[in-house]
Amino acid sequence: SSNASVEKSSWVVIGKDGYVKWKNVPQGLHDALIAQDAGHSASAIMDSNTTSAAFVAASAPCEVSLGIGGTYFVRFLDGRVDYSLPNFVADVFDKFESDGKFVRNVALHVDTYDCLIRYSSPEEMHSGIGSDDEWYEKKEGQGVI
Repeated sequence: SSNASVEKSSWVVIGKDGYVKWKNVPQGLHDALIAQDAGHSASAIMDSNTTSAAFVAASAPCEVSLGIGGTYFVRFLDGRVDYSLPNFVADVFDKFESDGKFVRNVALHVDTYDCLIRYSSPEEMHSGIGSDDEWYEKKEGQGVI
């Protein structure tokens, strides 16, 4: 009942210093947070309730979104991304990237497969996050753009 839903709740907290703590995240996200890359491996602390890690500042995660059914998106400060997205969202993500757009974030919904994708054009990529970013809303069942 209510205790079961509390036990299944998932969360990720990212500190300004690159310290990350998480609980009940999808295995792929857990692995991405632990592994990073060979040059910036995380130092993870495992316990029965939560997992946490401290990262080299340049490789720390900066944006994380958790969605329905084990879906997730994570962007690291060094620009790398890792994700497990619903197929129709991954199709839009791939189309944006093939069109030369820079996908900055995918905001997933926890109760539906709807999402928002924040992106910018190639000429805006180096200007940082700002008013030039555009948003694309994707609802389950819509056709691919």
